[in-house]
Amino acid sequence: LCRLFEQSNSFAALDEHTQAGYASVLRILCGSFGGMRDVRSITKDCLLGHATRRKAGGIVYYREKHVRRGDTTRDVMKVETDPVRNRAVALDFQVLLRMMRWATETRDAKGDLLLDALPIVGEVKLPREATPKRPHADFERLQCLLKAAEEEIRKATHAENFLTVRRMQLLTLALMVVNVSGRRIGA
Repeated sequence: LCRLFEQSNSFAALDEHTQAGYASVLRILCGSFGGMRDVRSITKDCLLGHATRRKAGGIVYYREKHVRRGDTTRDVMKVETDPVRNRAVALDFQVLLRMMRWATETRDAKGDLLLDALPIVGEVKLPREATPKRPHADFERLQCLLKAAEEEIRKATHAENFLTVRRMQLLTLALMVVNVSGRRIGA
């Protein structure tokens, strides 16, 4: 099914970068599940096993070596995956699901659908990355920053550096807004 999907018009309609990414993911999926495995036999447990193997790394798959221009030989090399995080596993599941959806709409030479129904619909949630821990400034640190800004304003006022005065006033305002609203400045 992976090979048919890579040869399809739906795959050809993707941009070159996306095609390369999908092709890599499809090879990894074939390495994880087995290249000749029937897609209908993939269950929730198979997907969870793939997620565990993918996060740990070490899935063996095969890809073509990078070839020089004009070289017509196609050498295949054995590659092992590195450990990844949840986002890469979620992409694997998305590509697999996209391929399965394509197979439910595509007919073979006899006129039969490649897949009658999606075998894993709604069974597995896509893994998500945890929200990153961001540092939080306490009230004492805010007080120190405000005092430092006031001191810089006084120094710049005596030196008649009005640009620095304006910047420090804006910094003071931004610090107060962040303190009151509880949001990051870049959010």
